[in-house]
Amino acid sequence: MGDSTGQSQQITTWLADWRGGDAAAGDRIIGAVYPDLRHIAARFLGNERRNHTLEPNALVNELWIRLMGKESVAYDARKPCAGF
Repeated sequence: MGDSTGQSQQITTWLADWRGGDAAAGDRIIGAVYPDLRHIAARFLGNERRNHTLEPNALVNELWIRLMGKESVAYDARKPCAGF
């Protein structure tokens, strides 16, 4: 998507659109951040015991399901998402 500042601003715009009821904005968000979230999840799970059954995709999908289940996403910025 180009430089990270431009991508960051675009995601912020999509978050605002999503809060405003634009369901398609949620699809754009996950499309933009999924690869990075999967990479973070893989690194996180790399520190777990060897025989665990959770995979990076499952962890990211769980995050997304929890976010989508919120009636109102009241995040003022993207940083709180990192806490999930």
